[in-house]
Amino acid sequence: MDEFPLYNILFLDIETVSAHAAFEEMDAAGQALWKEKARYWLKDYGDDPAGPSDCYRDRAAILAEFGRVVCISAGLITRGEDPAGDGFRLKSFAGEDERQVLADFSNMLDLHFSDTNRFFLCGHNIREFDVPYLGRRMIMHGLPLPAMLRISGKKPWEV
Repeated sequence: MDEFPLYNILFLDIETVSAHAAFEEMDAAGQALWKEKARYWLKDYGDDPAGPSDCYRDRAAILAEFGRVVCISAGLITRGEDPAGDGFRLKSFAGEDERQVLADFSNMLDLHFSDTNRFFLCGHNIREFDVPYLGRRMIMHGLPLPAMLRISGKKPWEV
């Protein structure tokens, strides 16, 4: 446990929704892109004309290109006087303005967790979902990636 002290682990979870309330709200180009991206999933809907709409409702939130982040929660175990006095500090970033939510979270990472040799991220499926999703959405908004999320080219045991 000395290698990964509990007090240096930032626990992370994000919540996402589809970028549009319904498939029909997207422009023609967006709808065509959705049909192309979701062609494998659309097989599950058969010849149903509502297939693209239903598929969008069911799955758009999990694709960064068609979704958006509505909440990012991060927690840290805090050190007490003795182990019985340890606590947990939680901060959530939420709001209608996704760019601001991402920027505020990024600023927190850069200010308090920029030493990637000391601090670690932990969460359910964050390597496959949360971190790539956050990275894509930050890039789409023209935000720089904080050091903690720069995982390109790293080996699995380095992230």
